[in-house]
Amino acid sequence: MKLSKKSILSLLVMPLFVNLIFNLFTEQFYFSFQNSSSQQELISVFLAFFIFTFYYFLGNLLQPIFKTKYISSSISIFWVSIFAFENIFILFFRNYKSQFIFITVLVSYLLISFFQSKRIKNLTKVIFSFLTMRIVFQIVNAYISNLELFFNQLYTSDESRLWYPAISGIYNESYYQILTNNPYPGYGLLTSYIGAMNTFFLTGLSEFNYYLAINYLFIFLFAFFLYEICNRLEVFVFLSSLFGIIILTSHWFTYVFFGSLLSEGISSFLFGVLFTELIRNKQIISHKKLNAILIVSFSFLYYSRQFLTTLVVLFVLYKFITKRSKIYLLGLLPPILKIFQSNIFENTYIDPYINEGQLSTIYFNLGNVVKLIQQFILDKPVTYLVLVFIVFVILNRTEQEIYLDFYLFIFLNTLLVVVLMIFIWDKSDVQSSYRYLMNIFYLILYPLSNMTNHYLRN
Repeated sequence: MKLSKKSILSLLVMPLFVNLIFNLFTEQFYFSFQNSSSQQELISVFLAFFIFTFYYFLGNLLQPIFKTKYISSSISIFWVSIFAFENIFILFFRNYKSQFIFITVLVSYLLISFFQSKRIKNLTKVIFSFLTMRIVFQIVNAYISNLELFFNQLYTSDESRLWYPAISGIYNESYYQILTNNPYPGYGLLTSYIGAMNTFFLTGLSEFNYYLAINYLFIFLFAFFLYEICNRLEVFVFLSSLFGIIILTSHWFTYVFFGSLLSEGISSFLFGVLFTELIRNKQIISHKKLNAILIVSFSFLYYSRQFLTTLVVLFVLYKFITKRSKIYLLGLLPPILKIFQSNIFENTYIDPYINEGQLSTIYFNLGNVVKLIQQFILDKPVTYLVLVFIVFVILNRTEQEIYLDFYLFIFLNTLLVVVLMIFIWDKSDVQSSYRYLMNIFYLILYPLSNMTNHYLRN
């Protein structure tokens, strides 16, 4: 009996589904690594939906202005543009609280949209969803205690030492204050900035409180971006089932990308969405304004985290060489800006990740590659996802040319991690390698969705 293609796809999801059922019956299922209660997590998902609704309507309103292919890209550009604005004009706004910048730029975008397109209905949806989000939060916060997550409940030292102080400092004081008093001088603050922004839009409180809703927002954004890039509903159903079960069964993956203050969640989303927009939006060729907006927005991911900073610069240079267009040189603005900041502000550095001291001692730890692989396959659901991806590449091996840019930067990221682990990494463990490798996991989404569609169509 010959199996249909839909049946084969169902069989691919089945091992993950069986693993989920097994975890439920053996009481090994839990959603978050944070020291939070089930009530906190459920209510946080509930609140995250209202944040997503606000951003969906805002992205839809801004899409004609930015002329993006995806609403997810408009949301990303909105975030990055506010961060870029404050960095470019930091000398003028260093005495202003970041909350003032957030609301001022948001209102400015709404006014620009109104005068440019007169889309009253869409503007009304944005304002209504914003007010609804705030009202729902106030009601929930008033009647349910212990909704916030406290500092001593954080799971990792990275959060307690860097990310929580950074996001709370930006929220309570200003971006300038944290830029010049960074717990880890020179580390990119883009993700903390966006976290502070999302908290302010949700709560409007004068002081920062950490609500998991600002992390769980990215579950909805991830699912929506997946929906945007899928050509058919059945492709979306298959892939959302695949990733949905992974989110429910891969605790570390879920924690890193959807349930913590770690920078991977926001930075990987921005990198994947804007990278896909740059590759897939055909208007870029003829529309210089769109090209400039996308390049500058993407290049400000230089302020995000390790490896992505390098990949951003490599992408800009790669496109400048292959497209022979000077407009891609706009992507060098963030590195130049960071050099400028490091020369005029105290406690700032160009690149805190690889310093002169580390480069002065070169190791040769080939055994770290084996450890790296062993560390990665500890996450069996994600390892299975990689195998599914490889299966689809083999099934569609004759039509891979359109994905070469995606594969190139997946390879470059992997190569950078391997080089780090062999020649520079001086620690006995390689646990961080998982996070470094998964930085760019969003880059598999478009090839995977397109290959699934192609497989079903033929």
